[in-house]
Amino acid sequence: MEARRHARCQRLSDGKLLALIRAIHAEVKGAYGSPRMTEEIRSRGFPASKARVERVMRENHIRARHKRRYRATTDSKHKLPVAANLLTDRSSRYASA
Repeated sequence: MEARRHARCQRLSDGKLLALIRAIHAEVKGAYGSPRMTEEIRSRGFPASKARVERVMRENHIRARHKRRYRATTDSKHKLPVAANLLTDRSSRYASA
């Protein structure tokens, strides 16, 4: 009986935790994963372990955004000359008119 009551209380508490997680997730634009989310939740006075926050986030498909990998778009490893700046030619033409 005691175990069932504990499970019911935890489900109710998980609902409150989920509401708080969703609010923080929106506030920080999805930047926090479970470690920082746990820290933020504790700072707001809600006792929660990292494992519990992790579980609630996972069960509700709440994930942190990942930074994209930097991708170099220019190949500068060559000995070719730099192309002329066509904009300077245009601006000098219009400036004299």
